[in-house]
Formats: sequence, C-alpha cells, structure tokens
Amino acid sequence: MDWQEAEVLDVAPADLEAAPSGAASFATVPKAAGIARNYPAWEKSFAAWLAGSQTLDLRRHAATGLVSRPGEADRDFAIRVQTAQREARDAEVDKLQRKYAEQRARLQERIRRAEQSVSREQEQATQQKLQTAVSFGATVLGALFSNRKLSATTLGRATTAARGLGRSAKEQQDVGRAQDNVTVVRQQLDDLDATIAEETKAIAARYDADAANIEKLSLAPKRGQITVQFVALGWKSA
Repeated sequence: MDWQEAEVLDVAPADLEAAPSGAASFATVPKAAGIARNYPAWEKSFAAWLAGSQTLDLRRHAATGLVSRPGEADRDFAIRVQTAQREARDAEVDKLQRKYAEQRARLQERIRRAEQSVSREQEQATQQKLQTAVSFGATVLGALFSNRKLSATTLGRATTAARGLGRSAKEQQDVGRAQDNVTVVRQQLDDLDATIAEETKAIAARYDADAANIEKLSLAPKRGQITVQFVALGWKSA
C-alpha cells in the first residue's frame, strides 16, 4: 500500500453508505482486499507512515505559552496572544499599584496634616500680627496724647509690644517651616509617582517586546499517539 499516493476525501465516516444507490454497482474487488489479515497490517503501516512523514506546523508564543490551533489563521492567533498579553500586563500593573498603594496613602495623609498645620500656623501668625499692631498702636497713642512723661505703664506696654514683634517673627518662621514640610512631602509623593510610572512603563515595554516573539513549532506524531478509526474497503463513484 503506497500511502504517499493516497487521496484525501472530505467525507465524514457517517456519510458513507453500506450499499450502492440507484443504478450504481460495486466494481470488482481487488484480490488483496479479500484477505482479512491485510486490514490490520494496513492499519499498522498507515500509522507508521503518519509517524514518519507527517508533521503539524504550529506557532508558539513563548512568553504566554500559547500554541496555535491546527488550521488557526496567523491573525487569529496574534489576536489571542495580544489578548492574553494585555490581561497579563494589566494584572502586573495592578499588582504594582497595590504594592505602592499603602505608601502613597501614607504620604497623602502626611500632606493633608502638613497643609492643616500650615493653615493653623498662618492663622496664629495673623492673630499675633494683629495683637502686636494693636499693642503698638495703643502704646504710641498713649505716649502721644498723654501730658505726662513716659510712665511705667507706657513703658510696660512698649516692652510688651516689642515682645509681640518677636512672637510674630517666630510665628512667621513656624509658617515657613510648615510650608517647607508640605513641599518636602509633596516631593516625596512626586518621586514615588515617578517610580511607579517608570516601572509601569518598563512592564509595558517588556510586553511590547514579547509581542512579536512567536516561533514556529513542528510536531511529528508518534505511533503510540496515532489512533486509526477504522480500515475498510470502499468504492468511489466515477
């Protein structure tokens, strides 16, 4: 039996008929086909021929481990690879974001508290300026409109006003330090976001580079992996 010269028929086994239809009739049976022991031998030789001469050409994407299906178009396989890569990439990016989520939340909370501190220090500085201005105003007016010489009371007020200037300067310094703290923490958050963006970009670049990494895969069947459904004698209508 020369299987190399065999013709492939696109006929399902269930569509084969057991008897000729209409005016058709069977042709003469070849002598070899009338020997029962030939059929198991032909089955074995067919399996051996498949194992030695046939290959299944597929494509494989190494990064995802996907292998194309027999007869699958290149475009359809590429779409499957892209879908799998997109899902894997999104999962990795989501894992990255979860990794830094707690750290970002802490920095955001520090910024919130630092901004509250700035508002509080600014309010205190404004109140201190107002108190100092009122104190100076009262001292100057008392000195200008008093007919008496500079009294101990006026001198005490002046001293208190001078102390107020010192407190105002300190409050202003506190405001500056609070604002500096906000700037520092905001920079830390910006640096963290830059790190996240850089790592996210690296993930995307890696998947983009792997997208075209599709290799050819040729599979040769082994005799133990081949199953012959049946071997029978048939007639093809002329």
